[in-house]
Amino acid sequence: MDGFFLGQSRIAHHPPVARFEVCADALLEAHGGMIYRDSALRGPCMNGISLGMLSAFLGEPASIGRLMRLDEALTRRIYRRLIWDELGADRLPPGLDLALLAFALEAGQHGAILALQDALGVARSGALDEPSRAAMQGLVAGPVITRIFAALFALCLALGELPGRALEQLRDAALEMAGSD
Repeated sequence: MDGFFLGQSRIAHHPPVARFEVCADALLEAHGGMIYRDSALRGPCMNGISLGMLSAFLGEPASIGRLMRLDEALTRRIYRRLIWDELGADRLPPGLDLALLAFALEAGQHGAILALQDALGVARSGALDEPSRAAMQGLVAGPVITRIFAALFALCLALGELPGRALEQLRDAALEMAGSD
């Protein structure tokens, strides 16, 4: 299996590097700038990157000042290393890759994979295992993307946050990438 699900969007034939850039652009557009969230899990964020995520990337505690100076190039490197590569997103169908990146940015990679497995109706292993991959073969991604974002909106509400326009924007971009209208 080469990881691509042909015919689902206009970027389906692009190599994973190009697909990562499309997803990173969407994340930056939706989450760009400094935001403070009251959630105990998130706190201050720059370009969707939390203080904890920046610390994990740097391998040492990061300050809020360092977070505020986070530029686009370093943000993309963090998205790539801590989310895209960890999820194996280059093997996901277009649109579904963005949906999982958006979920992982809010709730971690493990939560994103569990949301995918729930949306696919497969057993929750927490890994992109063979049953998960088999369920994605020939998948019409739109309904799965919609279920993943519904789970993400529900998670936000459970944490006492209203899902913002950024998540709606990412959902719409993911559906467009998947060729769903």
